[in-house]
Amino acid sequence: MNKFKFYFILMISGLLLFSCKDDDSEDPVPLRDFQTQYDTDNSLIETFLKTHYLIETGTPGTTSEMDVAFGDIPTGNPANLVSLWLRPDLLSKSVVSNGVTYKLYYLALREGDASKESPSVVDEILVSYNGSYLNSDGALKQFEYVPFPINKIGLDQVAVQGWKEIFPLFKPGTSTVVVGEPTIYNNFGAGVIFIPSGLAYYNYATTSIPSYVPLFFSFKLYDMTRADQDEDGILSIYEDRNGNGIFTDDDTDGDGVPDYQDVDDDGDGTTTKEETKIPNSSPAAYYPYNGAEVDDPTTAIDERLGIPSCGSSPDYLSPTRLRRYIDPSCR
Repeated sequence: MNKFKFYFILMISGLLLFSCKDDDSEDPVPLRDFQTQYDTDNSLIETFLKTHYLIETGTPGTTSEMDVAFGDIPTGNPANLVSLWLRPDLLSKSVVSNGVTYKLYYLALREGDASKESPSVVDEILVSYNGSYLNSDGALKQFEYVPFPINKIGLDQVAVQGWKEIFPLFKPGTSTVVVGEPTIYNNFGAGVIFIPSGLAYYNYATTSIPSYVPLFFSFKLYDMTRADQDEDGILSIYEDRNGNGIFTDDDTDGDGVPDYQDVDDDGDGTTTKEETKIPNSSPAAYYPYNGAEVDDPTTAIDERLGIPSCGSSPDYLSPTRLRRYIDPSCR
């Protein structure tokens, strides 16, 4: 597939995605000052955290495991309930956006399976979630509930920045499949995100969410898949060349298309997929980004060899080698 054709398909897909979103959206209201609005949102969020406690409503070992709700702390707190504010698992992350430094609060109820990797912002996640918005009077109103997710969500396609900031801090779990019964996930990451409007929809409203409201999401991160947005054979997580966690600023050939969406990363006229093909392999086989620790003797190729550098004596192993698909002098 040529580069132009691929980008055209991406563009059409994006138009469909955003047109679907617009069908459920109202015209944006006038833009408010970001710092002023954040101050308002943060006050509402912190007041909620100080006046409510967590209720665990789920049953371990069932699909309701790690389900939670919030309760009001009565005046005087006669039962000595622990507020969300005083919970040791209430954490925060500093996020800079639109000139404002946001304090993004979240509850880390469970990290997830320690043997699993966390998603990056360009990966796909299978997540159960319950979304509510916080009114100016401090009341929560549910706008979406997805208890049994079927399809994975691409984090790079999510409009709510708060998701992209927090999900990489958690890990998925494991699953138990019994034919004819719901899949049971175990030891998955679970938490709650309290998102100021500046890291959500801000001045945009939908039929179910007003503009300028903080969003709360309780979630369960069941599964994760490493994505390859441009289908060039390089997992997108490996296309963050400068390692800063931002994938849109890595553009090897300077053509305005980030590497994770570019089918020809170095712009030399030969696609990335073609440059990572193992010579004379039939059917076509491709070098892995990094070689495997052990070679599989049942195959005709050496799996220990990763994508090589260019030249008469290519380097297949050094972690810092300039792999041939990002070397414009190599075709």
